[in-house]
Amino acid sequence: MTTSTLDLHAEPREYNARIILDTATLRFDRGASDAPWLVASIMPTPGTGEACILGAVIQGGKIVDPHTGQEVKADLGFREVGSWVLVTALEGDVGRERGTYDWNEPFGSPFRVTRPDIYDVFSDMNRGRRKGDGGGIIVARYEATGEGRKPFSEVNVIPPAWHETVQSSFDSFRRDEPPFATATSRDEALSLLHAPNPLTALAAFRRLAEDVGANRDVLTQAILSSNGYLRAVFAYLALHSASDEATAFGVLETVIEEVDAMGGLPPLVAAIGTAGIFADVGSAMRDVANRLRGAARARLEQVYGGGEMDPYLKRVLYR
Repeated sequence: MTTSTLDLHAEPREYNARIILDTATLRFDRGASDAPWLVASIMPTPGTGEACILGAVIQGGKIVDPHTGQEVKADLGFREVGSWVLVTALEGDVGRERGTYDWNEPFGSPFRVTRPDIYDVFSDMNRGRRKGDGGGIIVARYEATGEGRKPFSEVNVIPPAWHETVQSSFDSFRRDEPPFATATSRDEALSLLHAPNPLTALAAFRRLAEDVGANRDVLTQAILSSNGYLRAVFAYLALHSASDEATAFGVLETVIEEVDAMGGLPPLVAAIGTAGIFADVGSAMRDVANRLRGAARARLEQVYGGGEMDPYLKRVLYR
């Protein structure tokens, strides 16, 4: 599977979490908007995503309204500024090849502590590591009326190399073909589990993970035979979509023990960390993720034998 062999990004780990979460939950039937779907490349302006005072300036040591000069209460937030370039229009002409975004996000907005809702991650999650860097590929609905402000909805960040596979997956969805069809059978999902298109393969895996009667060994072997982001997304789906917690834990515990520790564990660790970050406090998934984090720590400590552990794995497993 040529598109599944890419390594995960080394930094920052939140970037991987965003990609894993969004790719695992990408559904073309999500959202009430009729805006067209597209694939776009996003690039933040250097410095975007940093904390700032919204709608006010500092003058003479005071925070004042820039229009009236009157002193106002500080309203902290983030300014999100950047540009985008069209990669693929998935359904017809969207009317433009490139555009911009520019808006203020109040401090403490839910999108920073639950599901990230937009492309802030490319700046905010990179801040302090690769300042001014970031950017990436998104699959989203384009809202023409929001151009220059918030032009996208239903935003999903995907592995950059997967952009060429989105159109065929979208076309299969529009034709109501397996594994995107509601009536997809277990046998149909099994036949597509190793499809060359990673988005098709992960949709098939999701079907099998949600199937109460699915064979645990099928899910285990699918994860073991995948690599990079596809392995990470499979693992996340096993945690998030499995019909019960015992199945989720059993599948991932087996994979942790069998996969090559040096080259194959990073995607699993990233998936487990992502599940823990975005699971509700006290939820079964967070409990399973924490247990699996412990299993991964034990395996890695055994493998490294007291030696220096890979920094990426250490940050995720010992945070």
